[in-house]
Amino acid sequence: MSARIAVLALKPVGEAAFQRLLAASGDAFAVVGACSNTSAEGTWWGSAAIARHCARTGLPFLDGDSADLARFIEATGADMILSIQYSRLIGRNLLDRVGGRALNLHLAPLPAYRGFFGPTHALLRGDAEYGTTMHWMDEGADTGDICIEDRFPIAAAETGIGLYRKATQSGLRLVDRLIEGLASHQALPRTPQAGGGRYWSRNSLDGERRIRDPSDAEEVERKARAFHFPGFEPAYIMENGVRRHVHPHGSDKERDAQ
Repeated sequence: MSARIAVLALKPVGEAAFQRLLAASGDAFAVVGACSNTSAEGTWWGSAAIARHCARTGLPFLDGDSADLARFIEATGADMILSIQYSRLIGRNLLDRVGGRALNLHLAPLPAYRGFFGPTHALLRGDAEYGTTMHWMDEGADTGDICIEDRFPIAAAETGIGLYRKATQSGLRLVDRLIEGLASHQALPRTPQAGGGRYWSRNSLDGERRIRDPSDAEEVERKARAFHFPGFEPAYIMENGVRRHVHPHGSDKERDAQ
């Protein structure tokens, strides 16, 4: 039976995944609707490619800020949901509507990094490895069974933006594997998450940007790398009541400041 997929997608990885799914649509599955941002204004990635595509082709589209997702799913006849950086939790009624066939692409390894800012937290903690996870959705935040996952080493001089970009490519590899799985018409994997882990909230980085001991070279470099993500505030040192931003060695920002 061909899957009718509603794609709920934001950010560069969501836009790239959407294009891959469209290109691979055929006998095994079809994209029947999309939910995303309507405008590039106010986004750090500066794009609304999914909205533009839907306006051009007539593919059913829902504003990502809308609360009418259940109605949208019903109207499109979707029987599967793929969420990629979508910001809302999916409730039990909607999960039941698609028979539990709802997957989320999470740009972090689970269960260690549920929630937000996985790349930054991994760098702050000095992790040697990172990864991405595609998991079945339940009513919790990134708590569902794992479908497929990918892991890769973290380079010694990695930055927040660099690790995010690598996670994006890792996530797209999972999308490719999902496409292959759907095309095979075999049951997709479902493995319960291991015990432990942690949920990192939207405010989990509050206070972390400040370098407490400027004489500690390790802290300075670690935080400079972790918070190097253009469009967001870098790490900083307080000097006479003024924030002085700190950038990792070799970055464009560091060279500009010299």
